Amino acid sequence: MEPKKFEIEAGNFYKTRDGKRVFVASVTPSPFYKDKKPILVYDEDGNYRWYRVDGSINAFGEDDYDLVAEWKEPKRIRCFAPVYDKVSEGDWCLGYGYRTHEEAREAALAGVRAIVEIDVEEGHGLGEVE
Repeated sequence: MEPKKFEIEAGNFYKTRDGKRVFVASVTPSPFYKDKKPILVYDEDGNYRWYRVDGSINAFGEDDYDLVAEWKEPKRIRCFAPVYDKVSEGDWCLGYGYRTHEEAREAALAGVRAIVEIDVEEGHGLGEVE
């Protein structure tokens, strides 16, 4: 495992290699084993695991459970977009996203059927709303 680029501290949340959020409950170096899993971590299901000082779960290579970064809450992306008439049989067309319902309605072209609200977390298919 590559060296960690962040300090692991008790009381903070971290991201695992597979993208899950975990909580570091304690960081207690062992007086007997200098580099042997002194970090106690809980996942959101209440399961716990012991980690090594470098944030890895084992000494045999990368694992989905390895700690790879400090946890950052995903940003919410909220916008309003016009939905247009069918462009071909069975298809609908979604227009650009706008910050407000009013902006979307004003920008809507002929054939608009509805203005829909889109509210997702960043990384789930949408980027920034301009």
